[in-house]
Amino acid sequence: MSKAVKDLLSIRLSKTEFLKRIRTEQIGFDALLGVAINSPDSYGWRAAWLVGLLAKRNDERIVPSISDVLNVLMFKEDGHQREFIKLLLQMKMSEAQQSIFLDHCVNIWKSIDKKPGTRIFAYKFMINMCKKFPELSSELDFLSQEHYTDSLSPGIKKSFEKLDLL
Repeated sequence: MSKAVKDLLSIRLSKTEFLKRIRTEQIGFDALLGVAINSPDSYGWRAAWLVGLLAKRNDERIVPSISDVLNVLMFKEDGHQREFIKLLLQMKMSEAQQSIFLDHCVNIWKSIDKKPGTRIFAYKFMINMCKKFPELSSELDFLSQEHYTDSLSPGIKKSFEKLDLL
């Protein structure tokens, strides 16, 4: 990790200030993506968050790294997972990648000790897959039982109830 990237990821700034500093110091997107994928600590989480801010839907800079993100997703902490899930929700993936991502999302959703904010983004992908493959709906119904939703915070539970109506 370059000194400029490490310095950037070591400080607390507003979103606007982070983006301004990235432009000013000419920190590359690929450098941030590499840290997001390869760093297990708070640098990686913050880099993933910044990549998400900089990325566009189906961003061609991310497409070659989708498999790398999927390979490390389950080894990251909750917040880091959340940022990667948010990023992957914006990407077009191959069927094989979608299958792997769905498995990861189901495992994250079923982990009721995980942060509700991480789990709800995993659930969003599960809903997307049910829209694409209606035969998965019965599994989603099972995974929507109280056992899986009781641990959600009140705000996330409201989001869940809105999603469930779709």
